[in-house]
Amino acid sequence: MRELKRPFNTPLYGRFALEYMYVFPHFLQMDGVIDIHEFHIWSLAGNKVVASLHVHTKDVNDYVSLARRIKNYLHVNGIHSVTIQPEFSQVCAL
Repeated sequence: MRELKRPFNTPLYGRFALEYMYVFPHFLQMDGVIDIHEFHIWSLAGNKVVASLHVHTKDVNDYVSLARRIKNYLHVNGIHSVTIQPEFSQVCAL
């Protein structure tokens, strides 16, 4: 089981404070995820809620699939602007 690390500087608003506890573990359980960190959810203005996170995966192929699923999951839950920073365990040969 992975240790859940919640960044202390994550400003959470309204229902997202509670949902964070469920969203983060959900992402860690996705196939292909090695680790997720620097996960932040915040409100820019009014009802606009945004998120950013770093996703550690094996390779680019895993990342593309995961990024799509993570963005869709957050979009369905009211977070429509998401920035995902990929990190890879394997480097592709050029």
